[in-house]
Amino acid sequence: TQTGEAVKGEIYYDMYIFSHFVKQGAVSLCTSSFFKDVQIAAFENPDKQTVVVINNTGKRRKDVRIYINKQFYPLPLDAKSKYVLLISR
Repeated sequence: TQTGEAVKGEIYYDMYIFSHFVKQGAVSLCTSSFFKDVQIAAFENPDKQTVVVINNTGKRRKDVRIYINKQFYPLPLDAKSKYVLLISR
């Protein structure tokens, strides 16, 4: 800020999410989205847990379905929101 005060921004929270949930040795999984304002990243941790990070940057709620491990997961995404899904086998 102009006063020299440190403020936690969006990048801080993104780094926290990825460093906290995605473990060393994780493998990136293929993802896709039909919405230009919904970004998805997925990883498989060494313990076989799947981590899915979803970011809806849009101004409207989106209803999506996530297909992981041969199963669909319906998920309503609030506007301007971030989600982390942890899926264990």
